[in-house]
Amino acid sequence: PRTLKIVDYIESDPDLDLTKIIQTRKRLASLWDISQEKEMSHKWKGKMFSSTSSTQAGGVAIFMREGLFNNCHLIHKDQQGKFIIIDFFYNNKSCRLINIHAPNIDTHRKRFFIGLRQWIVTNCIIIGDFNITLTKSDISNNCTFSEDYSRNTLFDIITQNSLRFVHMFFFYFVLS
Repeated sequence: PRTLKIVDYIESDPDLDLTKIIQTRKRLASLWDISQEKEMSHKWKGKMFSSTSSTQAGGVAIFMREGLFNNCHLIHKDQQGKFIIIDFFYNNKSCRLINIHAPNIDTHRKRFFIGLRQWIVTNCIIIGDFNITLTKSDISNNCTFSEDYSRNTLFDIITQNSLRFVHMFFFYFVLS
């Protein structure tokens, strides 16, 4: 099955300590179900957490390598498969990891970001698909930098929580 190929790839890379998957439903079609999750979690050498979606535009998962992260536990996951929150210890420091798949529509995305504020703590890492163009340098010369109501909301969250923004391969990592 296709899902096991992903774990085979993840498992075959000994340098991979943490990874995330977004849009599990779209990327993995009907293969991402409870039985597949159980099979994947047995094959993966560490903890696996997921929030599944009944639609094709959702589903997120986090894989954390065994022995590197301590006391990993699920804090919250939503019913739409749009985010999952994991607390863990790394080098004796309490941390929080949030994997998101933000909505495509800017007004929905703005509400999503506002709701995300309550989960941000010290040593928080937010990863995933923000479905947003934050700066003009995020787009090619032939594209238009359009108005997006959620952009300022995300900038406010970054500023108000003293977060740092790191951009990598169209995914955004926000660290406190």
